[in-house]
Amino acid sequence: MPAAAVLAFPASAHSTRPPTVTQMLDAAAAARRLERVLDDTGAEIAVIARVGSDLSRYGITWTHAGIVWRDDPAARWQVWHALNDGEGAISRLYRQGLMNFFLDDPLHYAALVLVPCPALRAGLVARLREGTAADLHQPRYNVVAYPFGTTYQNSNQFVLENLALARSGLVYGERADAIAELRRSGFHPHRVRLSAVERLGSALRANVHFDDHPVADINRYAVVTVESIERWLVTNGELNQRIEVE
Repeated sequence: MPAAAVLAFPASAHSTRPPTVTQMLDAAAAARRLERVLDDTGAEIAVIARVGSDLSRYGITWTHAGIVWRDDPAARWQVWHALNDGEGAISRLYRQGLMNFFLDDPLHYAALVLVPCPALRAGLVARLREGTAADLHQPRYNVVAYPFGTTYQNSNQFVLENLALARSGLVYGERADAIAELRRSGFHPHRVRLSAVERLGSALRANVHFDDHPVADINRYAVVTVESIERWLVTNGELNQRIEVE
């Protein structure tokens, strides 16, 4: 397996290349399918995920998550998510429509919808409404960021940490508060095994760092994935619906 295979894990980098006409049509069709499913859930907020690249060798299907919220007066769904800019060292927060969620040239135009329990949904809405969800964003991006550290963050961590504070009932809080809640509630990260060659090759990239991980975890790194978020919700009895949208 080439070292570059790990570089898109676990969130797609935000591309600066303009989409092709075909990509725009595919994204629009995927957005319509997703919108119908979201409407049918009856929820006002959910977690959605897409397939940015093939990471099945790591046991990963869904590579990038965002929080989707229907707060617009016209009842339009908007996605709040962190995107790594051009595979560089930082990420930025974006609020986008559903079509834009699929415009980063995904592997498949499929989506996963995770609808948390009412208490978590209410907590997420409160955080987005107050603007405090953005407080958890750490712009120093790391593809394999350590889930229980604050030095870096990957895109899925931004979603998970907001869920954790929503679970705590905190509208205001810091990343340390979210991490403490994840430990209390038994969050188990995904483990990614890398060979020494893969680790060396990946470390040459601006968006990959290993220095935040415990030394004992070398070549077997704990990370936040969509699968680990779903497992945490299920384990705590806080996932109401799970829907795959093809």
